[in-house]
Amino acid sequence: MPKLMHFAAAMFAALLVTGITALADPNADMIKFGQALAAAKSYHMSVTTDSGRTIEMDYVAPNRWHMVMGGGMEAVMIQPDMWVHVNGNWMHLSGGMGAGRMQGMVSSVQSASDYKNDDVIRDLGMKDGYHAYDITHKGDSTHSIVYLMPNSLPAKIESFQDGKKSTIVYSNFDSPSITVAPPAQ
Repeated sequence: MPKLMHFAAAMFAALLVTGITALADPNADMIKFGQALAAAKSYHMSVTTDSGRTIEMDYVAPNRWHMVMGGGMEAVMIQPDMWVHVNGNWMHLSGGMGAGRMQGMVSSVQSASDYKNDDVIRDLGMKDGYHAYDITHKGDSTHSIVYLMPNSLPAKIESFQDGKKSTIVYSNFDSPSITVAPPAQ
């Protein structure tokens, strides 16, 4: 009888897991991801590429970014202005040159995009300790793997385009220690 109970319990667990997986909606999960990211007050991103390039970036809602790129380049964007540090000097660019483009990129991720029409989303289940989704843009070979924490915020995103990979690792969501201010001139 104990063997029968163990078998029944195992079958029930298998059906439960299979049923939960079948009921999951990757499109809805991606919309939750966009909404969670839009609700974040601040976060840090570390970007690395196959070629060894790195970018460290802080974001403070609704429109502030600080980026430090390999090679000593640094930028501060507070929409509509941008400051770029090159060759030891800060240059102030007013009127949205760059900051507007950055806001557009962030907004495209944060908006509840119509993933059903634009992308094919596959639920990869648990991967590297996070729930992972493969998002392939219809009509081309670009795709990303999004690793979500239980609160729908991203832990990391791996993007693949033209045989090259970039990885964004997210941290410090809603941390009051992340601030972005114009550079001291």
